[in-house]
Amino acid sequence: MKPGIRIVSTAPGVGGDSVEMNPLLIGFPDPLDDSSLVQRLAFNPFYSRTWRERNRDPSRLRDYLQSVFVPTPTTIEATRRMLLSIRNGYLRRDPAQPNCWSEYFRDERGAPPSVQFDPRHPAPIAIIGITGVGKSHLVGRALSLLPPPRKHEALSTHLASVVQIPFIYIHLGTVDSLLGLIVAILTQIDEVLGVSSYGDVGRQPNVDVLIDRAIRILKTHFCGAVVLEEVQYLNFGHTSASARVRNFMLKLSNAGIPLILVGNPLGFQFKEKNGTSSQLLRRLKDNAIRLEPAEAASDDEWRYLIRGLWPCQLLENRAKLTDEWYDLLYRITGGFPAFLISLLDAAQQLAMRRGHRSLSSEIVVEAANADRWLKRQERMMIDAFVAKDPVRLREFSDIDHLYYRDKWTSNSDPLPLADMPRTHETSQRYVEAGKMELSLKPASKAPREKVSADPAAVQTRQFFLGALDQMLGQHDESSLPSVDATPKRDRTA
Repeated sequence: MKPGIRIVSTAPGVGGDSVEMNPLLIGFPDPLDDSSLVQRLAFNPFYSRTWRERNRDPSRLRDYLQSVFVPTPTTIEATRRMLLSIRNGYLRRDPAQPNCWSEYFRDERGAPPSVQFDPRHPAPIAIIGITGVGKSHLVGRALSLLPPPRKHEALSTHLASVVQIPFIYIHLGTVDSLLGLIVAILTQIDEVLGVSSYGDVGRQPNVDVLIDRAIRILKTHFCGAVVLEEVQYLNFGHTSASARVRNFMLKLSNAGIPLILVGNPLGFQFKEKNGTSSQLLRRLKDNAIRLEPAEAASDDEWRYLIRGLWPCQLLENRAKLTDEWYDLLYRITGGFPAFLISLLDAAQQLAMRRGHRSLSSEIVVEAANADRWLKRQERMMIDAFVAKDPVRLREFSDIDHLYYRDKWTSNSDPLPLADMPRTHETSQRYVEAGKMELSLKPASKAPREKVSADPAAVQTRQFFLGALDQMLGQHDESSLPSVDATPKRDRTA
């Protein structure tokens, strides 16, 4: 069971006068208002009949589906933590408070590369998960709730005509060094401000000088957060350059600038030549959210996701959702949101080419068997997650198979994965295109999760179900007609 969202008071005055009077928080959403977060995060243009009539281009269906965001308890909690980190960072930097300016004017030069942890400094937020679980989509949607850059004519008596930058977003896939990261930050600030002054660092820049300059500029523009996307083992692995990048991140955090790190779990091991860097691990300990593919077709979050995406169809009719549909979609996609998007796109494309008015289970299975993303290695990975088989995951260098071995095995002592033989014959039959095909035969039925009797958990689940039902129900009058196209079970199974 995924962690649920919290039910909190939404009475006027939440956050106190310091929130209402702080000019840096103008236009920021309240991260403690669950109902508001659900409504703000949810996005689905398919609910509009007018939009569907104007956008019936099948070639753009995948883009349309990728724009949809279905809030779930985990994505709500992750969004809350990101927004709270930014809001609390601004509360610590309230221009009306003297301590803001004493910290603001503190000289960064000469500071040691590793500074002792100060509880007043914001702890980094980490959104981690393997490919396909929707990390980037979640972070992008959460950041979209923030107001645009805002110009302040005066902040106390110290600064005038300052443009506040809510966040800076850096994709580490384009960064190969500490210098590259700093230049990327300065260039991104230029783009936000519409200038070209900060990113010009000269031909032979001094990295230490640039570090101080970047921190000063981020503080000058009251940057709400630095978001680092695509954290991988390659850029946070066992190299001296990676250690320098991590030390720079610690300096950002110690300067009061929140960090949001997004990436693969293997990128958060923080290995160094003489061991493991403990400072970032310690700060991330209670502020990391791991996104996972669904554990079973009965997972609440999986069912929330399908209920939100199922209306996203350009066909004339829509099949009714049943337990068989949840099971079939899970077996084909392994519970990965990205694969579910691809499946709904491929199935609708095939249905429209065949002249069908609605999706059927046969069309969905045929589309999955024909689509390129479900061939070869992808099929092996999906089946490994459906079967909870960590041995097959050894084929993938970007999946921490030891984590899943420990997660899926019982409390008894399992055979160490390093001693398990690689199943070459099994792997080869997945790698060869066309050798593995799906069928309508259902998987062995996984036991339904027991609904917690804890009153708080029950309240959380009821709240979220009600909020999602209300969100879906608001568009009933423009929904597609429903037809009965329940997947037929193989009676020989």
